[in-house]
Amino acid sequence: MSGVNSSKNYSHKMYNFWEKKGYKNKKNGLIKTILSANIGNLIIALILSLIMVSFDFALVYIFRELIDSMDSKHTPIIPFHYLGITYFSMKLINIIINRQNSIFQSYLGFKSSIDLNCFIYTKLLKASPSSLKEKSKEGDIINFIQVDSNKLNMTMYLSPGILIIPIKIVVYSYMLFEFFGYSFLFGFLVLVISLIANFFIQRKFQLRNKEMLKKKDERMRVTTETFNNLKVLKLYSWEDEFLERINKTREAEINAFNRIFNLSIISNTLLWTTPVLVSVAAIGAYQYFMNEMKISNILSGISIFTLIREPIRMLPFTINNLIECMVSLRRIEVILF
Repeated sequence: MSGVNSSKNYSHKMYNFWEKKGYKNKKNGLIKTILSANIGNLIIALILSLIMVSFDFALVYIFRELIDSMDSKHTPIIPFHYLGITYFSMKLINIIINRQNSIFQSYLGFKSSIDLNCFIYTKLLKASPSSLKEKSKEGDIINFIQVDSNKLNMTMYLSPGILIIPIKIVVYSYMLFEFFGYSFLFGFLVLVISLIANFFIQRKFQLRNKEMLKKKDERMRVTTETFNNLKVLKLYSWEDEFLERINKTREAEINAFNRIFNLSIISNTLLWTTPVLVSVAAIGAYQYFMNEMKISNILSGISIFTLIREPIRMLPFTINNLIECMVSLRRIEVILF
């Protein structure tokens, strides 16, 4: 019962923002409504992510100091055993914060999608059938609930990354510059080329995704129409004609999905190979230009390359999810509201 009341309160909260705050008369009103209804949880998720990232940055320098303290010529700032205890303690705390942050972001994404579904049902229940737009068919409503709300779920789950991921890339890049000097520019050049190539791929991906959503809506309309008129189809023996219509729309949807899948393969291949290419370029240039290779810089650099791989891979994925979600929410607003 408490879960039902909670969903009801959240749906009323969104409806109040939509009606009383006048978001329904503003551009991108549905997006603003969802952000306003979840602003508190978004801030908490962002704070947890910032704490976790701060620990990640500190652990890199502590790890570097640990390696340097093993050198007899180096005088450590803190005794080795204290460094080890500090590193272990911070790593343990960071893992706990990471798990709690992941759970909270999952809750935020799930709650947001449920709120959106409740908001859609509230709109359908309060609006008269004549006031709904003609193009708001049952197939569209099913897609809103099953597809578009899931995109909101993933976007809200990844939402802290929109700010955190660029911070990670910038700070890790600075660390690499600090450890490798100007040799890092070679790796940075590879990184920039990869991001530019992925930017054009994501633009193409956005266009293909819009096309696939239209094909999916058409397939759902034809399928819903077929099931709603099943008795008439059986009476007049129109099963084959309607089956052919469903197959044609399904084939068009699959073709659109295949084009998106091919773009995803290219994008993922580029993202997985980029960190390796950046590492090879930076360490290779460092070895070529430096007469002496400091082991702590090399090991710390490899650690950073491992850490920077995830934000580099997640940045276009997060942006792509944000774009898809905004397209879906605008589509819901135009069709249903």
